[in-house]
Amino acid sequence: MTLADLIQTVKQWDLSSTDDRVDAAGRFDSATGRFENILSRLEWFGRNEWNRYLPAENGERSTQYMVRLAEWIGNVDTDEERQLLLEYALHVAFFSHEDLCALYRTAFSGVITRWVIDQEKLSFDNADFQVRLAEELHQRTWYCPVTDSMDINEFYHANHIVGVAHRPGFALLKMLDEPMDQDSADSPTRLMKNLEKYIGDPNPRSAAPPLKRIVLLEDFVGTGIQSAGALKWAAKNLGLPILFVPLVICAPGVKALLKIAEMHSANVRVSPLLKLDERDLLGNSRIDKPGIPNAEKIEKLARDTFQKVAGGQHTNLNLAPHTAFGFKETGASFVSYSNTPNNTLPLIHHRPKSGEWRPLFPRTARV
Repeated sequence: MTLADLIQTVKQWDLSSTDDRVDAAGRFDSATGRFENILSRLEWFGRNEWNRYLPAENGERSTQYMVRLAEWIGNVDTDEERQLLLEYALHVAFFSHEDLCALYRTAFSGVITRWVIDQEKLSFDNADFQVRLAEELHQRTWYCPVTDSMDINEFYHANHIVGVAHRPGFALLKMLDEPMDQDSADSPTRLMKNLEKYIGDPNPRSAAPPLKRIVLLEDFVGTGIQSAGALKWAAKNLGLPILFVPLVICAPGVKALLKIAEMHSANVRVSPLLKLDERDLLGNSRIDKPGIPNAEKIEKLARDTFQKVAGGQHTNLNLAPHTAFGFKETGASFVSYSNTPNNTLPLIHHRPKSGEWRPLFPRTARV
């Protein structure tokens, strides 16, 4: 389906609709029909807020959101299914570069600052409160990502953090530190020795003080599997207070990570910024009244189209697109400007080799 086809189709829907002047929220609109109103809003967001999506800039897909929207809606055959996808498009949570930068600043000035104040038992009554807080935040705290999905350099730039040169991904550190055999499991590795040396002397050229705490960050957490491994490894091996701040996290990830925080309550705290509750998810992860309109119909459509989305019969849950509701059936509807996580519904992002399904936000996979 082309964009011109979609525009014409939407007009026909409204002409034949008996409630074509009532939008999804039940508000009367005398100027446009319900579906034209939805399309108009999507066009505004696509032009202003969602205009930069990095994986669509490789030449294989259009950089224009509205062109991809028309192709995506054209994947299905009936008017009912097409209307459902059009309405669902408004409820896909897209986080732009500006949105994520705002979360970087919110994390630093909010949960991280409060945690450091609590760690140091700083009081507003102290005459040197601001000086001490700045030193603890900038010189004595190590900010690192869990995976390379989190743009840690931008976090440093957004918050004007200086003083610590290296910012390794802790999921990678955990993998590199895994013992080659059982006999060496309890022996300090060269990696651990170098990490301990770096924590004690992070910047010899500037005589920087030793690091006292670690803040781990991740832009999006679905089930928490990757983050859990890195967090447990850090808690076991580094002997420093650890704060884990997922910027956006799904309900299954919250449960998994809070269990780890309870197990290591002496030195681990988990403080998410934005939580996608069970009601905000789709599929088996959804509990109680849905937060997304027409959730049951979207779930049925996801199941009915999964074979087409996958490019044929798909039974290997370890390979993309995993399930109709993504990895471990998380059922998220989340997209960021840099990529779409595999916890999001594959009908939004998956590109089968068969070419049978054209995604709205084509995902760049790791493997």
